[in-house]
Amino acid sequence: MIIYSYIRRLSLHINLSLYCYQIIVVLFINMIIFINIFLFIHFLYFFEQKGNFCVNISYSKG
Repeated sequence: MIIYSYIRRLSLHINLSLYCYQIIVVLFINMIIFINIFLFIHFLYFFEQKGNFCVNISYSKG
């Protein structure tokens, strides 16, 4: 009975630690997605303000 109790507590501990790692991984993935969306919106705003950089260079020489 003592061995069964020990195995049960160990299993619970492993499950809780895996659950914590799962939460950390999900938060990390969400952070990466949020940063990508933020950078995408930032670059869209930048190109909207400055116009197309390549077109401006080609017209500025003439």
